[in-house]
Amino acid sequence: MRNHCKKMPRKSILLQRSIALALISCLYLPIGASAETINMSNQKDLAIATYQGDNTYLYTHDSNLPSVINGGKIAITSASGSNNKIHLQTDSSGINITDKTVVESVLNGLAQKLIYSNYSKEYNLNGSVEIAEGLTGSSFVTRYGYINFDDKTGQGSFEGTYNIYSRNKFSTVITGDVNKDTEYAGYIVSNPNNTQEFRKIDYAIGGTNIFKPTITSTEVGGNFAAIQPSDGKQFWITAGTSSGDKATLDLTNIKTNSGNVYGIYNDKNAGVYLYVPGGVEIIGTTDGTYKGGIYAGSAKENTTSVVKVDSSYGDGLQITGSGKEFVAIEAGHNGQVISTGINTINVSTNGCGIIASDGGIVQLTNNDGHNYINAAGGIAAYAKTGGQITIGKTSYVNGDLVTEGDGSKISITVGSDYNTGKAWDGNAIGHVDVNFNAWNSLGTWNGTFDSDGTMSLVTGTWNGNAKNAGASIILSDKAVWNGSLANGADLTLLGRSLWNNTSTEALTIGNFTGSDNKGLRGIIVSNSDLTFGKYSGMSIIGMKHDASDPTKIIGGNVTVKSATKDSAITLRTDSSGIDMTNDASLRSIFTNMAQKLTYSAYTSGENNLNGYVEIAEGLTAGAVGQKISDITFDKTTGKGSVGNDILTPINAVITGNITKDSTYVDRGILTMMMINQPIILRKNNY
Repeated sequence: MRNHCKKMPRKSILLQRSIALALISCLYLPIGASAETINMSNQKDLAIATYQGDNTYLYTHDSNLPSVINGGKIAITSASGSNNKIHLQTDSSGINITDKTVVESVLNGLAQKLIYSNYSKEYNLNGSVEIAEGLTGSSFVTRYGYINFDDKTGQGSFEGTYNIYSRNKFSTVITGDVNKDTEYAGYIVSNPNNTQEFRKIDYAIGGTNIFKPTITSTEVGGNFAAIQPSDGKQFWITAGTSSGDKATLDLTNIKTNSGNVYGIYNDKNAGVYLYVPGGVEIIGTTDGTYKGGIYAGSAKENTTSVVKVDSSYGDGLQITGSGKEFVAIEAGHNGQVISTGINTINVSTNGCGIIASDGGIVQLTNNDGHNYINAAGGIAAYAKTGGQITIGKTSYVNGDLVTEGDGSKISITVGSDYNTGKAWDGNAIGHVDVNFNAWNSLGTWNGTFDSDGTMSLVTGTWNGNAKNAGASIILSDKAVWNGSLANGADLTLLGRSLWNNTSTEALTIGNFTGSDNKGLRGIIVSNSDLTFGKYSGMSIIGMKHDASDPTKIIGGNVTVKSATKDSAITLRTDSSGIDMTNDASLRSIFTNMAQKLTYSAYTSGENNLNGYVEIAEGLTAGAVGQKISDITFDKTTGKGSVGNDILTPINAVITGNITKDSTYVDRGILTMMMINQPIILRKNNY
């Protein structure tokens, strides 16, 4: 039915997760870890020596006597730190939630499942008991109370008052036409003098809301949605007033005679603007009808179809669709979909996370780093025929980013999951710009960059190949790349970053840019020949040597065709197995290394590149040099040879005291023209 999100030829990468719970003697959850939901219904008693975190434990109850809670007890000895929370939750099936006595007995039955032994000594744990609409951990909670702990035994119980929560449930479509939207009559505020066109009609709906329209047929055009504006309507929906207030668009089990079902569908010259503090949740499954999350776009010229979701509390869109061909967000011709909050998208392998086509625009502008797009190894985002997709900082992506056609583009900033370190499992294909800025060194991307865009890797690790000659790869801040570069592509190596070239074929780098700071040089480790078309800055080429004969240098040749002024390249091997006191052996090693470097433009009079050979503690960018010499180039061939002197680099700090800095004075690096005068540092190439 849908051809926009066609499968691309690739090896499928599936994200799999399994959670097993057994009797354990000690559970330690680090502060800051994401909350977990654990089903205790069929489990034995759980003993926790030290508890930290904010977790929910789910229980079923007896269908005839709901105060009887099924599942094991939770015995917590101690809670470490502050802000620790534990939630014991059951669903509302078979419970008369309007009966105070029944609700109290169920909440007390839940509370009895918890023991906090050290309560007499510490007050580090807050417990709650909850009755929710379902048993998923994310189901809406309708009744909520706090657990009391016995001063002597720490046994939990509930008594007193509980909180009652409710949400509005609507069964008709919001169109922006006040004459049609009669169910919302009490919530509509008209502001004809508002300077903002889309605020002239405001649907002010407080609290948490669920929208689940009932329909048996569709309008002409074959599409139906919970929010579907009439032509020419611009309107604002304010759903909720506090951070926990959420708007849910429930598409499950909605039947139509024909056509498709969406959460929000705008194919008119219209605008839908939503402000929902707790975010907009769209739930879609397959039941014989195609379902999509959000669509904006119109084939008519001189129209603009807009859907925008805004949230000052951070929560944006949470869209889930397990159905075949489900698309979470789609913008077609003249369409714009914008979300400023934190967005979570879960679709199946056959679905699509995001589509932009025919000039359509999708913008997920949140930059807090918590967006999450899981396409189960399928297509996370797809832009074609001029479609534009911009995705703000994202904790994790599972799936490909793909573009087709002129003018199509995807831009994404990828962070990494705080706990797993995963950042992205998938490929970039077409014209994709990636800013991979990991939270820490654990951040990992596994995938191919088959794009003519820019890939910027900061701090994290990338395992994959750059296949497009039009690509520009930028590594900085100790980033690590394990992969190969397409011939002719550009490379920038900064901030002690590392490229492990995995290719066995000779490679040509189009334009290379290294660091302008010697202490921040990046390093390339390669066993194959490397050619630099245009070289600038400073870098290190790491070369291994034979373990039994260190004079045998392992690795390909290095050719620099041309360089910019004051460029420098250092060929480095590590000191393992090398006798650092054997001058003859050192010279032989340096000679063989120097011969691997050729500076082509030197033969035509260019003299912009300084070359060095070095033995260091290791092959990392920050390894300390132990022996070094310069490289001279042959005027006829440009081939390198070792210089006359083999020196030991100075790694001491300059203090400004001539007596303490005698090593620098002896080398002629540091002079004092006269006593008590400024220190002068002479230029030194090492």
